[in-house]
Amino acid sequence: MEFEFNFPLIMLKFQKPVEWMYSFGTKHKKAVKRIGNVAVVLGILGMILAMWLMIKGAFTVINGGPSQVGLVIPGVRLPGSQLFIPFWEGIISIFFLAIFHEGMHGIMAAAEGIKSRYTALLLMLVIPAAGVELDEQKLKKKSKMAKLRIFSAGSLGNFILALICLALIFPTGKLISGLIVYDGLLITNSTNPALESGDLLTEINGIDISSFNNLITAFDELVPNSEIIIKVNEEDRVAKLNEEGKLGVYLEQQFHFTNPLGKLLGFIFRVLDICFKINIGVGIINLLPLGILDGGRMMAEISKKWYKLIGIVSGILLIFNILGPIVF
Repeated sequence: MEFEFNFPLIMLKFQKPVEWMYSFGTKHKKAVKRIGNVAVVLGILGMILAMWLMIKGAFTVINGGPSQVGLVIPGVRLPGSQLFIPFWEGIISIFFLAIFHEGMHGIMAAAEGIKSRYTALLLMLVIPAAGVELDEQKLKKKSKMAKLRIFSAGSLGNFILALICLALIFPTGKLISGLIVYDGLLITNSTNPALESGDLLTEINGIDISSFNNLITAFDELVPNSEIIIKVNEEDRVAKLNEEGKLGVYLEQQFHFTNPLGKLLGFIFRVLDICFKINIGVGIINLLPLGILDGGRMMAEISKKWYKLIGIVSGILLIFNILGPIVF
């Protein structure tokens, strides 16, 4: 193990995981390459989806809505962003995200005959990460398809972890369902002039909306452009629905548990839920055809003629999605 410190980055380099990845990748080379072929297809589809999300998000921001993409720092609610994850749940989720992402890069590279130089656990201030250092000279000599398999493998690792989390969310949710007391719906972003971020909603026209299930029932009886009486922070307030019959807010379920077991299971559930969401999100955004991302490296192999222009457009869209809500 080797220790490096360059503020604000702390790095621990390991060789043992390199041997594990290389052994697994070479031993199961054919199977890993077949999985890599699937990763390439998903990667190309992911590039298209990522670009569409950036364009859609840009129009949403221009129209005054929140971006669907943004920076995420565990425990910090950033201005203009509806994205927020609690500190410890976020730290744990990011740790596993990095392990699966970089581990898949290392295993796929091994199947293509490239042994990683080292693996590393990183800590940037308090944010964990992981890395796999590949031999770039050997990588350059590989075929186009081999490089596409290696580049797309990271996002595939994220999608695999997301599926694992999803499979565990349902049984965990059933275990805690009887241990939850719903407190209301917290507004995280609002375009409705009568409501603002931080408001806690509990009733609409006298109907309890402490949970999302009750909210759906309450909205069944409402019509577009109508006025409603909504209980906000224990006080009645008049608000108006928009032309689509929506309230114009983003909501987050608030609740508490009845005993310590519920708190423990709730923490596990939140980790699984956050881990699922950020692995899907990061897996897709990582496929954006932008030079510094895996999608950009894939695009360079697919079309050397167009990847620079597409990368510039992708970069502008990404920056606009992140900073746009602050401006607009």
